[in-house]
Amino acid sequence: AAEMALGGVSGPRGVLDGRWGIFRVMSGGDVAALTAGLGQRWEFAGATLKPYASCRFTHGPVEALRAVKLDTSEIEAVEIATCRASVDVSDRPNPKDRLDAILSHQLAAALALLGKPILPRDLDVIDAPARALAARVRVRHDPELDALYPKRWPHRITISMRGGRQVKVESDNPPVASFTQAREKFLALAGPVLGPSRAANLAEVVDRLETLPDLGPLLQLLPPRRAQAA
Repeated sequence: AAEMALGGVSGPRGVLDGRWGIFRVMSGGDVAALTAGLGQRWEFAGATLKPYASCRFTHGPVEALRAVKLDTSEIEAVEIATCRASVDVSDRPNPKDRLDAILSHQLAAALALLGKPILPRDLDVIDAPARALAARVRVRHDPELDALYPKRWPHRITISMRGGRQVKVESDNPPVASFTQAREKFLALAGPVLGPSRAANLAEVVDRLETLPDLGPLLQLLPPRRAQAA
């Protein structure tokens, strides 16, 4: 790296200390946190799987909204109050492409209220009911919630129903996929590529990977090109 720098090779400005640099994204702006426990604490040990194929900021609201079981035809408006980071990333009221759809609080909230899955195929083609409900979702920055992030990912959600009734739910942390959710997500993603039967067999083999004498059973279930790469 030093030789590259001496040769005039530069990188993107702010990659470490910029608005979306690693200091802010990984430690909320606390540079010292990046080296705390160096050589003893390993980030990969805390890695988890997301239950939904959308931005992590949307997951807390999705879980909270899935639980309320409301008649969506009676919903007049939804407000998601949250911290600045969540607003900056996921306030996408009119998703224009797949990236916008993945990041959008509005779309994720609509899919959650409609009881629909959140997988890539659901974000590639957004149906009329989801778009109509997403248009009634507003994201609002609440400065009082900024102090809670990144230790907590606060979202305060108010659902206004016809007749003046309000339903309020909240989330402080995004959910982690359970074993069952992770398996279902894998089958939903791998099934169209490998075929449902092969995907299910592959999941079963991975479940007992530590007991296999060699990787033969695993490689047999992969397409030839992927098996060769492995």
